[in-house]
Amino acid sequence: MTGVETAATAIKLGLELIERAAPSGLALVKSIVRGKELIVIGPKAAGKSTFIDFLHYGLFEPEKEHISTLSVDRSARFDVKMGKNSALELSVRSVTDVPGQFGGQAHADIVFDRRPHAIIAVFDLTRPHTGPESSIEWLNSFVRRLDSRWRASQRRNNRLKACIILLNKSDKVGKDYVESVRKVVRQTLDEQFRDGRGRMKHEVIIVPTVLVDNPDGSKSAETVVANLAKLLTN
Repeated sequence: MTGVETAATAIKLGLELIERAAPSGLALVKSIVRGKELIVIGPKAAGKSTFIDFLHYGLFEPEKEHISTLSVDRSARFDVKMGKNSALELSVRSVTDVPGQFGGQAHADIVFDRRPHAIIAVFDLTRPHTGPESSIEWLNSFVRRLDSRWRASQRRNNRLKACIILLNKSDKVGKDYVESVRKVVRQTLDEQFRDGRGRMKHEVIIVPTVLVDNPDGSKSAETVVANLAKLLTN
């Protein structure tokens, strides 16, 4: 998908407005100095690239056959502004898309090496959340490996300010099932997701979402973008 490099795009967020544009002039300087590095992780076919396209461009493509991301990919710089008088701004230096085929441990190594300001983890609610091939086991593998890397490191500042867990395709399963998965994910994070000094990462949000247009034209992923901006501009 192309377009943001040459022109701004905008969508409605309730009564607010979300605008996206490539930075230039002073905005480019701000992006270089204060821009945030984001990384999107999760098993294959969960919706990672779909979310990145929405974050970057503000649009979803119609549901289509899944095409796997085969290598680590980084976006161009872009800015997101939202709210009355652009009260909330997020300057994105890059968004890194990690292939789901790499597995949870490999994703943890990439997160450790790249030191992002935010992790967005995407999981498919239509997949089993128990068993060796489950999303929860993938998450366990990721957090155990990342915790191990942090604890073995002398690094004192890993830059991580936020972690958002997207439980995708929530429209295809029942509300009770969504809540049961949310509880298991929360328990996993509470037990294992620590930084290099043994502290719980406090800015973790778990969001059931639908990474396609809703029948009424709304986009539940808009709230994810707003939460991400708030967490990274505080």
